Amino acid sequence: MSQPTHRLCPACGVAFLANEAVLQCSGCRALHHPACWVERDGCATPGEHEGQPRPLAFRGGPPPAPAPARPAAMRAPLRLESGRAAARRPSDIGVLGRAPRARGWLLRYWYVPAGLLLAAAIALGIVWGVEQFGGGGGDPAPAAVTPAPTSAATPVPAATVTPTATATPVPTPTATPTPAPPRFAAGAGAVVAGTDSCLNIRANARIDAAVIDCVADGAEVTVLEGPVAANGFNWWLVTAPAGNGWAAGIYLEKP
Repeated sequence: MSQPTHRLCPACGVAFLANEAVLQCSGCRALHHPACWVERDGCATPGEHEGQPRPLAFRGGPPPAPAPARPAAMRAPLRLESGRAAARRPSDIGVLGRAPRARGWLLRYWYVPAGLLLAAAIALGIVWGVEQFGGGGGDPAPAAVTPAPTSAATPVPAATVTPTATATPVPTPTATPTPAPPRFAAGAGAVVAGTDSCLNIRANARIDAAVIDCVADGAEVTVLEGPVAANGFNWWLVTAPAGNGWAAGIYLEKP
């Protein structure tokens, strides 16, 4: 079966937008934001696999079929380099249909160095102001205080205090909180809802785990076990057409 489309980037966990330019790993077919691919220096899915980026537009459906191979006479001569070096210099990263720009990231995040320069200028101005206006004079010398003569006080005898009996506090019983029942019981049915496309079914209860399947909104699944708290979600082990896996509980509802 074709690799289903998922909504969240496995590197940053942010959902893709419609018609957004994304990069698909040639090995595990996971979709990434171009910036996330470059920042992580390749695919964010764990495990050794082929990791060449393929540009496409996110449309909420299966990715397009790969282009047919060109004849041997039309192929460019191959350059031997390691897999990590090839992943570090992908030739097709960027907006679809446009050639990559060498200084695209610098122009896009111009405000970062500008903000640093502005902060440094403000800090230098504060230091200069303190040196110019705050270092001239010292604190005035304290005035001499003449102590007033004190008269000899007649000591007053201390009163005898009779100890009183203290009441022993009676401990009050504390109520033991009853844990809330789980949202789904083992073997119960659930319905996928709220994903706007399909729900990622992952190999483990983590946001960065490999995607096994993607179940569309309205589909019914069976809860096997859970929940497991991780990455801010409660994960449930559910059944899926491609195999059992873990799904985020916020996209599961009772039928």
